[in-house]
Amino acid sequence: MESPEVADAGPVPGDDPIGGPVDQAAAGPAAAASETAADTAAAADTAADAAAETAAADDTAADTAAADTAADPPTAPRGQPPGRPRALRSLVIGTGIAVALAVLLFGVLRPSARTAGTSSTAPQGTIPAAADGGSPLVTVGSVAPDFTLANLESGSGGTMPGAPPVHLAALGADVHRPVVLNFFASYCVPCEQETPLMARTATRLAADGSPVQFVGVDVADNTSDGRDFVTHAGVTYPVGADPDLAVSSAKYALVGLPETFFIGPDGRVEGRILGAVTATELDQWVTRLST
Repeated sequence: MESPEVADAGPVPGDDPIGGPVDQAAAGPAAAASETAADTAAAADTAADAAAETAAADDTAADTAAADTAADPPTAPRGQPPGRPRALRSLVIGTGIAVALAVLLFGVLRPSARTAGTSSTAPQGTIPAAADGGSPLVTVGSVAPDFTLANLESGSGGTMPGAPPVHLAALGADVHRPVVLNFFASYCVPCEQETPLMARTATRLAADGSPVQFVGVDVADNTSDGRDFVTHAGVTYPVGADPDLAVSSAKYALVGLPETFFIGPDGRVEGRILGAVTATELDQWVTRLST
């Protein structure tokens, strides 16, 4: 009896189809490593997808913010006009402070306002300082510094060659007469209006018998120019020539022209005006000095 043929059922589990049995211990780690690599790749894909979604969300938020900014104008802080830079506000404040300081310094350095004994008119010309720096400013209430100057009209070429010197005390305090002492010069522009006013007022007061004596001082002027100036202005009262500032600067410390001192019959300064005197001011002062 022939033995039946047995069909080939294929490889037995655990056998290598090519070379025989497979070592299960060696195959285990390789399979595990393959599975781990697959898991890592899957996790990387998931992280990449999440990053892409996040980037897309950020782009959407940025677009939304840009749209909102374009649609809504920026809101200025409370109390500040819209659109005005803060730097402009700081500039305005700084300028205001600078102006306030300038006004304060100007008020301190200038003479006080036009009152009974002071002046506020700005100087119309600077007088050179004396060699010794000048004496303290003559103040209201102080005794007017006495002086003696050559008469402007005396000497060769003058209208009064033998005119006596101009002596302040002899014209005022010594004879108990109030004095209007006016410092001027032919080159002083405001003097072109003020000196004729002084001349007219002095002539009128003399005709009325007023005790007020006018005295002029021509400051650092050319003699010929000074004489022509007083002649055209109609001046008839005594005028002293002060070419070297021996009186104007050294004794009265003038800072500008014209300048006028109102001196009482006791020789004390009752008022001072720096700058051109107006007709109203002059009338008020001669009235006060006459009483």
